[in-house]
Amino acid sequence: TGQCPGVDFMISATATNGSTYELWNATNTTKIANLPYTTSIVATTNYTVRAISGTTPACTTSVAYTVQLENTPPSITCPGNQTLNPNPTTGCSAALPDYRSLATVSDNCTASGSIIVTQSPAPGTSISGHNTVQQVTLTATDEAGNQASCNFNVTLTDNVNPTISCVADQTVPAGAGCT
Repeated sequence: TGQCPGVDFMISATATNGSTYELWNATNTTKIANLPYTTSIVATTNYTVRAISGTTPACTTSVAYTVQLENTPPSITCPGNQTLNPNPTTGCSAALPDYRSLATVSDNCTASGSIIVTQSPAPGTSISGHNTVQQVTLTATDEAGNQASCNFNVTLTDNVNPTISCVADQTVPAGAGCT
């Protein structure tokens, strides 16, 4: 199974007639430590595990070993569809708010406060026009780089009353028949 990034785990080995177990780099050129060995990873990592018999001459066997970084995407739930009203001083337009804090996120390895949530289009992006619908995507990224996204719509609804300026009172001469 995949290992969570930055979480300690133990690598150990057993073998028939093995008396010493060592962990080496993937190319089997540099010894890392004797086994068992506790470590953590932030990316998928390849090792070589050596089992050595204690008899003279010693026999050695090596096995390639890969520790996979977990690949379970986080879960993210978007808020429901949103309505946005225009700014009365800028016409029929409004800037998209930052909706990231409205998302609910969780992950099998990363604490909720450490999951990065991004928004597209970015907060502050202007939308305009009565009943314009803008799809917003929120994306959650965990510490292992796994991602999940959700979408919702933002509708710009013009709720600003129009203004009217009337002309001054008018006097109009009557025509024939007093009309």
